[in-house]
Amino acid sequence: MITNRFDLDEPLLDARSRIAQRHQVLVRIEAEDGSVGWGEAAAFGGSHELVAVAIRQLAAPLIGHSARPRETARSLLRNTAHYGHVGVVVSAISGIETALWDLQGAASGLDLSALLGGEARPVRWYGTTGFYRGGSRADEVTVLREDLAAALDSNPSGLKIKVGRHGVEDAIGRAHQARAALGPERLLILDANNAFTVPEALRVMSGVRELDILFFEEPIPFGNPDASRELRLRGAVPVGGYELDPTFAGCRRYLEARAVDYIQPDACWSGGIAETVAIADLAHRLDLGFVPHNFSSIVATAANYHVVSAVGGDLIELDLTGNSASDPSVLKAMGWRMEGGYLQAPSSPGLGLVGVGEWASHA
Repeated sequence: MITNRFDLDEPLLDARSRIAQRHQVLVRIEAEDGSVGWGEAAAFGGSHELVAVAIRQLAAPLIGHSARPRETARSLLRNTAHYGHVGVVVSAISGIETALWDLQGAASGLDLSALLGGEARPVRWYGTTGFYRGGSRADEVTVLREDLAAALDSNPSGLKIKVGRHGVEDAIGRAHQARAALGPERLLILDANNAFTVPEALRVMSGVRELDILFFEEPIPFGNPDASRELRLRGAVPVGGYELDPTFAGCRRYLEARAVDYIQPDACWSGGIAETVAIADLAHRLDLGFVPHNFSSIVATAANYHVVSAVGGDLIELDLTGNSASDPSVLKAMGWRMEGGYLQAPSSPGLGLVGVGEWASHA
């Protein structure tokens, strides 16, 4: 296991949080024949030390046993039933399970998309940018303009920006500013990080209804599918979420209540590859959208990409905030293609991260 910390040159702020550091928890599993698999466990909100402890505790009994990812994940879920299948425990399981899929790819010579019954193919990507910086309103307008211009240099299919830190009118203004910068063709997503009440979110939706917003991510606090369904039925913009309720059980509540238009699990946070595939399959059966959350390192990006590619999804999130652990340029150096707003993995086994071990040790 490797844990890394990245101190940001400038703190990033969303509607709820101030992010001065980013953390990475990578899982490395070596088989008896010397082949290696890599995974990542979500470590948001300063949880990296707890996640690392959970991984050590869960991994110890696995040494010398089967390396089959589905079987191992089911065993871990059974053995942790009394811990509660949320948060740190599920993040740890996610990292272990993903590493086992990567290991299986190395053993078979197949990429993860193929192991899941699909194929690695071009997938549209959108970039996450437009965080607040804690300055005056005038300064924030300038920062957003600069962030949008820099992000567009990467030629994404669309962008996601943060809203909600300064209320309804500020959110509407930022959305209009972003649409003006993107033009009419590119996708635009708004992310409020659970900032609004239902009446406030409805006001934001009304104020941006002509901007062709793909979806409004986490507009209200998570854990309340009924409220999200009300917002979806009454609002003028599609609703996305909720990565803070990322497990199959959590996502199923939102999907079966038809409380979202787009469900957003995360392979490094939802229990692993197989759980995320199951969530995507349920969304497709219910004719609802699937766009995974993805704001960790390139290892999580690779995992989420292969899920999207395998299940027939068409959109993946990339981090454009300048974090060296998640910068798309690292993927390009490993042979991934980024052309015309599309991302495609190389024809390499497993996650397709050639040289990831060396990169991880120097990240």
